[in-house]
Amino acid sequence: RWLNSGRKTVGALDLGGASTQITFETPETVENELNSMTMRLYGQEYSLYTHSYLCYGKEEALRQILAYLGNTSKVYHPCYPSDFTDVFKLEQVFDSPCTVSKRPKPYNPHSWIRVQGTGDYQSCLGNTSNIFSFQFCPFSQCSFNGVFQPNISGGFMAFSAYFFTHSYLQQSTGINIRTSAQLEEATKAVCNMTIEEMTKKAPDLKKYLKDYCAVAVYIQVLMLRGYNFDESSFQNVAFQKKAGEASVGWALGYILSVSSLLPDEPAGIRKGLCPAAWIGLLILLTILLIATFCYMLFYVFGQTPQKFNVYM
Repeated sequence: RWLNSGRKTVGALDLGGASTQITFETPETVENELNSMTMRLYGQEYSLYTHSYLCYGKEEALRQILAYLGNTSKVYHPCYPSDFTDVFKLEQVFDSPCTVSKRPKPYNPHSWIRVQGTGDYQSCLGNTSNIFSFQFCPFSQCSFNGVFQPNISGGFMAFSAYFFTHSYLQQSTGINIRTSAQLEEATKAVCNMTIEEMTKKAPDLKKYLKDYCAVAVYIQVLMLRGYNFDESSFQNVAFQKKAGEASVGWALGYILSVSSLLPDEPAGIRKGLCPAAWIGLLILLTILLIATFCYMLFYVFGQTPQKFNVYM
């Protein structure tokens, strides 16, 4: 049988392009059964809380922020560097299922929109927070958008866009981010940089630089206000690309989930002897060794007088 290693589980935080997920083991009652899962792994059962937020992956969150800022021909974007401008077709912003409800009227998907960065951290924080709903909650407690979530517990691994954003923040600011206060400090520093300053610090990441402030602020709001990580629990989050030597992603999670559906081995199959059988064998072996030893003594000393008479 499998023995419990005694090691604690680690929760998972994934931030993809279209959705984001959170999963962790919890001793609390999960009020919404859609967020509850029991997984059997290596003979042990784990009660998990899990939820996937569609439209809250990195790319869709950026699209939601831009859609929220307005639909005029020119938009001032507080999350873009102050010396950065870009142009988009409206279809690049509003043809997603996540932003279709915010389409301007009339709507011409081929119209152009010019975006001018302002590099304003506080305004970026306020506008990013507006793509979440923290007011409505039909349960005893929620994360955001009316989704139930128990209290955060245990350690976590944050991967995918979490890892890459965390790495860039540390690289560009020199801040070793271990606390939520340090995350905020590093995010403010990046949002105050010009695109020229960012390029000097990370020239190999040039095509991603305009989004790092927005993504960092989004992660800050998602983790601290959405998932309710506090100063203490945030320190239990490890931002990693791999778990050991294994790449972490949905494929690995799917395999682990499906493995819990495999049937257990039949109880009648035994791969070792029970303790009583081992004790019986040891006693039998001891008796045989004693009998052999006694026979050898008898044979040696019983033959000695006859040999002595022959020699006389």
